[in-house]
Amino acid sequence: MDYISYIIIAIGIGLSAWVAIKQKPWWILTKEEKKEKLPLVIAGLVLAVLGLVMFIFLYQFSAPHKNADSDNFEKQPIKNLTTNSFGNDQIEEAITRYLLTEKCFSWRNRDDSHAFCAIENLKPDQELFPLYVWAYCGEYIIQDNELKTISGSSGPVKINYPNELSYYDLSKFSYEAPGDGSNYAKDVKKIFPEDVQQKIFNHDAGDLIKRAENYAFINISNWNSIKQAVADCEIKSIMQTHNLEVTATFKDGKTITVQEPGIDDIFDIINQNKDKCGEILMGTE
Repeated sequence: MDYISYIIIAIGIGLSAWVAIKQKPWWILTKEEKKEKLPLVIAGLVLAVLGLVMFIFLYQFSAPHKNADSDNFEKQPIKNLTTNSFGNDQIEEAITRYLLTEKCFSWRNRDDSHAFCAIENLKPDQELFPLYVWAYCGEYIIQDNELKTISGSSGPVKINYPNELSYYDLSKFSYEAPGDGSNYAKDVKKIFPEDVQQKIFNHDAGDLIKRAENYAFINISNWNSIKQAVADCEIKSIMQTHNLEVTATFKDGKTITVQEPGIDDIFDIINQNKDKCGEILMGTE
């Protein structure tokens, strides 16, 4: 629709320019001539302003943060929650998935909520475990097209894992985290290296929380789109991975990738609509 506003602006400016240039300059016109040309000038200015207003309106209301159903969400990569500060996205994703399994960091107070964790590497020069991270985990829903935070936790964590060449097994991860209150400072000094301690005491989790919120809004919006598309019989196939990543292929060829709230949630939704929509190709990895 933007091209329409461009055309209106061009017509308006062109009409005004034609009056000003093709005819005698405005400042040397007689009162009678000005009176005659004034409607054309006003019409040109009105068209130009109208086109500008339309352009601003369309731009603002097509922005992805304004509309949870915007097509822009479909183009967002599923891995945009990672920071690339670990030298290996697989490590970061594995730690994030592990934290989601630990009730100390992540929990759900509502059946319709979604939980996401984001981490920051506090010691990027260390390549082997243990790794030292700041973790933020939040529980979210979308209500009236706005993201709502239900609960959240934030703090430093020491992550342990056997340094072996293998796929990251979540059951082999372990962690250490400082206690609350008066034990916090004492535990930080006990658990973390000296160069990390000062980062912890001065840490601001604002950027980490914002990143998690942006990701949550995009992911939940896409998840809701997939659920609606399944109910409308618009899905051709579904692929689910072990880390809750779901890729939906629509009958028109487009695809959306999201993180489902729980394992096999997407298959439950498909089964609820099986009688109406028939078989949907489903695969797991």
